[in-house]
Amino acid sequence: MAFNQARLVEVLRQYPDNGRLLLAFSGGLDSHVLLHALVASAKLHKRTVSAIYINHGLQSQSSDWQDFCQQCCIRYQIPFHAVQLSLDLSNSESVEAVARDARYQAISGFIENNDILLTAQHADDQAETFLVQLLRSAGVYGLAAMPAMQTYAKGYHARPLLAFSRADLEQYAKHHQLEWVEDPSNQDVRFTRNAIRHQLLPVAKQIQPSVVKTLNTVASNMGKTKEAFDFLLAEKLSSIIEGESIRLTELQVLPLVLRESLLRYWIKTCGFRTPPQKRLLVFIQQIEQAADDKLPSLYWDNVSLRCWKKSLFLFKEKVVSKQLSLDWASDQSVITLPTGIGQLNKVSARQGIDRQLIRNLTIRFRQGGEKLLLPGKDHQLSLKQFFQDENIPPWERSLIPLIYINDELAAVADKVIAKKFFVKHGNAFQIKWIKP
Repeated sequence: MAFNQARLVEVLRQYPDNGRLLLAFSGGLDSHVLLHALVASAKLHKRTVSAIYINHGLQSQSSDWQDFCQQCCIRYQIPFHAVQLSLDLSNSESVEAVARDARYQAISGFIENNDILLTAQHADDQAETFLVQLLRSAGVYGLAAMPAMQTYAKGYHARPLLAFSRADLEQYAKHHQLEWVEDPSNQDVRFTRNAIRHQLLPVAKQIQPSVVKTLNTVASNMGKTKEAFDFLLAEKLSSIIEGESIRLTELQVLPLVLRESLLRYWIKTCGFRTPPQKRLLVFIQQIEQAADDKLPSLYWDNVSLRCWKKSLFLFKEKVVSKQLSLDWASDQSVITLPTGIGQLNKVSARQGIDRQLIRNLTIRFRQGGEKLLLPGKDHQLSLKQFFQDENIPPWERSLIPLIYINDELAAVADKVIAKKFFVKHGNAFQIKWIKP
């Protein structure tokens, strides 16, 4: 199918029409073709178009590529954004995966409500992605490859060129005399995708010339199966989920294959990458065999699955140093807590912490052994027992801010005030914990 501006407009008309278009522009053939067609057809699609270049810092020519992209946008008279990344390559994850995750994280900050991120993957890219996933023993979700449209950040991520081949785009670029940059790493066949592109697919095309179209059809069929599967999983998940946790008794009666699929679906819908299959299956087995007093857990990518009180919880791990101490000035109404756990607000009230008793107010976190005397009680209660009585999950306890006045524990976040510092009628304030 030949690519032209009219066909691009047909695709764009299928998208929500109340957001801007932001093109991920690398300066390569594919993204330059898409940018040129977007600008040339602007009067037809009537969208605001801008471009963003992500400098991964992995190639010596990356600054030159950024300059090329900027000059293109100046010539096309559209806004241009550039972001410099600093990638952490210290773990065992592939460079490609680290760069991809960091790229999409950076771009998400430019997406406002209903904006659409456009990327220039085409049919050949889709065929390559399918084969990459096949070689990884992927299931339906992996073999569905790249969706044409999906939600992303506050808007969407769309791939308007999936119906067109690289040859179609090359023909367009030649016709419009476009220039582009070439990334030399795309020729390195040590990378699986490049080996598929330069070695496997050429041979496959000799056997079956329409192999790219065939693989795209299979990926599309897998995508439809994935959509149907997601619909059924969402329906089942809603019947066993309560708040932010899954009821284990109802999960356990399901067949193993459904338990695994439900957990994977839940993890994905919460925005996390799924754990390795073998580790997830071991965790499911541990849940099944664990005694009531055992708390099986699974940790990966700074994410945790934990069992507690016959429920299964999923959350991103956060850590606060036990030695951390934050001074909270008397004239400071709000203090921001570390590790993204929110803010504490002082709210004036007749009942609460007695302002007359405050000289030095600090925020600390649990170290162990803390005790406090609650209002209306005659004996101190350990903080550990208080947390248990309040049904606070074990992993949340070290993140709860403790308010100290003159080096004495005066309040546990906004949950309770110690008897010594509590006033029922007077010049007081309440603590409000605003969580993210």
